[in-house]
Amino acid sequence: MTGKKVKTTRQGFHSIAEAKKEYRRILQEFEKGERIRRQTETFEDIFHLWVKVYETQVEQSTFLKTSQLFKNHILPALGKYKIDKINTLLCQEFIFDITSKISKTSQIKSYTSLVLDFAVTLNL
Repeated sequence: MTGKKVKTTRQGFHSIAEAKKEYRRILQEFEKGERIRRQTETFEDIFHLWVKVYETQVEQSTFLKTSQLFKNHILPALGKYKIDKINTLLCQEFIFDITSKISKTSQIKSYTSLVLDFAVTLNL
């Protein structure tokens, strides 16, 4: 999309024929426009994309309160996880942990869901 050259490497083939077969497969994917490797973003990366949109949709005071919830509770717990590795069990453990600490569990669950839904919208 950017015109930048794409390089990829593979290794560990048992024969030259096997390596050539993989080369042809990768070349076909590239010619079809399919991504060969997608950079996996973290929850925090997706949050930073989402928050730019969210800021334009709410009042400044709401935005500040929401930002504080993310900064103090959500990002420390989920921020470093790769977005494609977050599953239901991890989310449930997060909610159980938050429930024992603060009373705004439903708000935190809602905001976390908004970011995860945004990631789904981006096909991540």
